[in-house]
Amino acid sequence: LKVHVGNLSPVVTEADLRNYFSKYGAILDVWISDHSKSSFAFVTFGSAADADCAVLDTHPIGCLPGTTNIRMGYADRADDPDANNGE
Repeated sequence: LKVHVGNLSPVVTEADLRNYFSKYGAILDVWISDHSKSSFAFVTFGSAADADCAVLDTHPIGCLPGTTNIRMGYADRADDPDANNGE
C-alpha cells in the first residue's frame, strides 16, 4: 500500500526514508518529488498493515533530516506518479 509523506525538507533522501520507515515493515518502493523548497514522497509498503502503522503513528520533530513536521496519509491517485489515470 502506498502512503504519501508530505512537508519534507528537500535534503531528505531515498535512503533516509527507507531507513526511517523500515521499522514499520518491508518497503517496496520510494519516490521523492523534485521540488526545491518543500518536498513530498510516496513510500510503498509490503502490506496494508505496515502502511497503517506508519500512517497512524506519531512522527517526532526531526525524525527525518531538516524536517520539522511530516504529514502522512494514504496516497491519493491524483497525486500518485504511478497512477494510470483511472485505468
